[in-house]
Amino acid sequence: MTDTRPEKAGLRRAMRTLRAGITPTQRQSHAQRLAENPPPCLRGAGIVFGYYPMPTEADVLPLLFALDCTVALPVVVEKTLQFYAYVPGDPLVVGALNVMEPAVGQAARAVPDPAVDADVQDVPEPTVDADVPEPVVGTDTQAQKAMAQTANGTPGQEKRTLRSPSLRAVLIPKPGDVVLTPGLAYDAAGHRLGQGCGYYDGFLATLAPGVVTLGIGFEGQLLARVPSSPFDHKVDGVLCGAGGFCLRGGASATPQNAMPLCAASCGGCRFMVK
Repeated sequence: MTDTRPEKAGLRRAMRTLRAGITPTQRQSHAQRLAENPPPCLRGAGIVFGYYPMPTEADVLPLLFALDCTVALPVVVEKTLQFYAYVPGDPLVVGALNVMEPAVGQAARAVPDPAVDADVQDVPEPTVDADVPEPVVGTDTQAQKAMAQTANGTPGQEKRTLRSPSLRAVLIPKPGDVVLTPGLAYDAAGHRLGQGCGYYDGFLATLAPGVVTLGIGFEGQLLARVPSSPFDHKVDGVLCGAGGFCLRGGASATPQNAMPLCAASCGGCRFMVK
């Protein structure tokens, strides 16, 4: 098996440089366009599993808060991701890699919320230059499944009953839900280059069939080819700047089957609202 770590490390450095060159005005404009023109798959989703952006990542928070559905944000727990329902105003804490995450099972710190405080300060972005072994993720425990059934039962009610951290339960994606998957680069085969810590590849490995995964980025992050390894997991589609695609047949499709995102000509498009 070819060792892709040196190639990935070089590409990570190049993509971090690219993202660092995007101005605050450009980032804000990109976030606004996402919020005003969400892909149809998000409008019809039960739960959208989003993320709190690192300083140079595409900001999806305005998009998430504009959707009429339950939104979940990740918490890093022993190198795995657990998602909890979140609405603006819920407490946040500084988590792994200095990324903000919902305050679950711990005292909330005085951290500004971007949905209510426009003067949020950037936090340092990790400088990971090499891959690390991907976590081995087992099956969900019965307790997790029971919590997920309770949390996923009534989407409209979750925003009200899950505001208190003590009342929150882990949300597990089910068919019809969408996972927004951050990354440094993507290609037309659905390959994704992450930070190298393996959090998202481990999480994607647990997803049930029918859960849609969508990579989000800026212009320039959609490449002709992204190096991949057996433990890397593809995404079903990518939206980078004004361009994007979806893969007919899901992440097992080939680049030849890639279609423009939400193109009317794609009758089998998983991102079309039927």
